[in-house]
Amino acid sequence: MTMYGTNERAGQAQDIRPQPRWARSPNVLDRPTRQGVMVLPPEGAAVLLTGPAARVWEALAQPLDRDQLADRLARPAGGKAGGPGLPGVPAGGFGGSGGPAGGSGGDADVADQVAAVLGDLRAIGAVREIR
Repeated sequence: MTMYGTNERAGQAQDIRPQPRWARSPNVLDRPTRQGVMVLPPEGAAVLLTGPAARVWEALAQPLDRDQLADRLARPAGGKAGGPGLPGVPAGGFGGSGGPAGGSGGDADVADQVAAVLGDLRAIGAVREIR
């Protein structure tokens, strides 16, 4: 069953289903290294996560949805907006500066990057969706 709400300003129906949260898969070992985070899924080879993938992994110490992950990556380390940012994010965050995300920066770039990282981590069995 699909649930829809009404956007009162635009008068358009929009999907209001809650986003799934993402969590680290059980039994995945991880260790910080000088280059990033080494993860070892139960059914695969060790993988070194660097850059945004390492920051997503660090953020998933607790289950979060994609918007929450994008918010964390868009914030600078120790940043405002409800809590600390992730280590390794530049002082200006990703948004607006064309930072590590490449491209022109902004929320859409960060959201796309988070979606891609989650897809990769899911493919190796390192993360799972929680409904």
